[in-house]
Amino acid sequence: SEGPLLSARENIKKSKAQNIKLRLSDGLEKILPCEADVIVVAGMGGDLIRDIISRAEWLKSPDKLLILQPMTSADALRVYLYENGFFIQKESPIEDSGRVYTVITARFDGKKRKPTSAETFIGKLTNDNSCAAERYIKLQYSRVKNCAESLKSVERKAEEYLFWNSAEKELKEIIDKFDT
Repeated sequence: SEGPLLSARENIKKSKAQNIKLRLSDGLEKILPCEADVIVVAGMGGDLIRDIISRAEWLKSPDKLLILQPMTSADALRVYLYENGFFIQKESPIEDSGRVYTVITARFDGKKRKPTSAETFIGKLTNDNSCAAERYIKLQYSRVKNCAESLKSVERKAEEYLFWNSAEKELKEIIDKFDT
């Protein structure tokens, strides 16, 4: 939108950066495939990031590196990436202003995958022993546990409950490793 575009223009001016073109665009709509090798989509929900990626078919190339930082719904973004042939190379937890997020680095390799519960909710952070990773994993565990609890006694949601309950158990095992 106009506000972030103006802010970007001012930041470019302040930093005296050169050779930068700004565009007002709906996602990547006005970006040509030959104009970008690395695409950063950050500071918005995972659902919106997923929608932006899904509308840019030219990202389905191993030459394009995606750096994605969802503020919410990282699980929905991960599932989309896995199921649509993107390989998540790395995830890095970051903390900012008391909140913890993840930065996902991915490339298209064409292999569709079915993520495990842990991959859905914490991605590649399973073996990350940093404080930020521990905090992120514990937050996701709490979220998953609350969802499982709320579905536990809803008979028509039995199948959904099994998914959330299984995810809760898998994440609990990972959390227990931090506490040892």
